Amino acid sequence: MRVHDTRSDHGGRPMRLSRRTLLATTTAAMAASAAPAHAAAAPSA
Repeated sequence: MRVHDTRSDHGGRPMRLSRRTLLATTTAAMAASAAPAHAAAAPSA
């Protein structure tokens, strides 16, 4: 959902940036999803 917002904001940006943002958002979402499980084992954040 947030990807849509970023994409709209970057409208005329190169696909490279869009792809990087999308990847970062996905990675962040995955990390946030797995954060609780990993936070207990290695609280780095």
